[in-house]
Amino acid sequence: MLDSECPNLLRLEPNSPIYEEQILDLRKRLLRNSMHNLKTASTIVMERSTFLKKHKPDDPEFQSALFELELLESIIFEKKEQYQKRNYQVEKNIIEYPVFTSSNKDINTLRGVKGVELVVERNGFRKLTYTNANNTLLTAYDLKVLTSLVHIWRIKERPKKLEVSLNELTKAMQVESSGGEYKLIFESLNDLWKTELEMEAFYDDDKVKENYKIAKRRIITELDGTANRREGEEIEWLRAKVKFADWFVDSIESGNYIMISMLLLNDLMTPIAQNLYVNVLSKIKDTRDGDKACFEIDPLINHLDLKDSNRSRIIKKIDSAFKELKDVGVIKDYYAWGPTKRKLEFFSFTFNPSDYNTDDFKYLESHHRPFDFETLETEQLSFFGSK
Repeated sequence: MLDSECPNLLRLEPNSPIYEEQILDLRKRLLRNSMHNLKTASTIVMERSTFLKKHKPDDPEFQSALFELELLESIIFEKKEQYQKRNYQVEKNIIEYPVFTSSNKDINTLRGVKGVELVVERNGFRKLTYTNANNTLLTAYDLKVLTSLVHIWRIKERPKKLEVSLNELTKAMQVESSGGEYKLIFESLNDLWKTELEMEAFYDDDKVKENYKIAKRRIITELDGTANRREGEEIEWLRAKVKFADWFVDSIESGNYIMISMLLLNDLMTPIAQNLYVNVLSKIKDTRDGDKACFEIDPLINHLDLKDSNRSRIIKKIDSAFKELKDVGVIKDYYAWGPTKRKLEFFSFTFNPSDYNTDDFKYLESHHRPFDFETLETEQLSFFGSK
């Protein structure tokens, strides 16, 4: 990562303008790396510097390795600080119900097969009937697109209908702008629009206990697109006009959301870690400084939509995702436990004390009010574009 640059930097005068300029440029480029890549590079450099210190302490390469190590450690620290800047809202119901799969969309889709509708009964922390007219599942990528769309909607002062360029969306998603990315984003918008959610809730009032379901609801009720199309070429989508469902807007405006870092969501290595990240953050309000939060393992497996006949193998994948969240500073610690080592039933975790002092947490504490599903009425849906 730094082999060709650090030796050259060490030859420059530390306080010279060219040195400062090149250091700044190098730091910017390093910060674009994921935490995993930075830590891997740091481990490699540490091993090299330990070897050189023992066998070649006078070698200029040793000084270069020490310089690399110091630089990488400072970048890792800065990256963790950036991860704590959570300024993207995610509506809580789409987290608390198993809306997004952690599996690979390509494995779980027959998109393009006309007249085929996907209907799935899903059991996670809450029960959900998921219907998609494109015969596809929503993934962590769709969560990024939706979250970025909400971010732009907030910046534009929450219009009834949001007009957005796909270039704006790539910037909000913090990904590179390209025709290929535009295509993926518009496909995602279409998948979000074609998704209906029937959320089963449970009402408990002293002696009265009743299960009930709310009507099928979309997150996006209107979608229209603007595109270029040259003869013999694929459609190039440029802009979209979107209307969020009234229930979705009301939920966000009632304070029923969490705050996340899009930078971190992009940097997390797997869809499991990405989906676990938003679910973990949804537990902050349910705990107090020093308290443990907890997920029951089997409902968590179902919630993340992890499919494997070997339960131990799935638990190892979830454990790896928890470890990554600990490494990047989302949680302070975690552990799996149960009656025996062979029968693990829970993942418990704790947050860092600083998480209870963030502005977004204080806002949620003072503004949050429960979202009442029973007051919702079935919406009149209107659609633009082709179904």
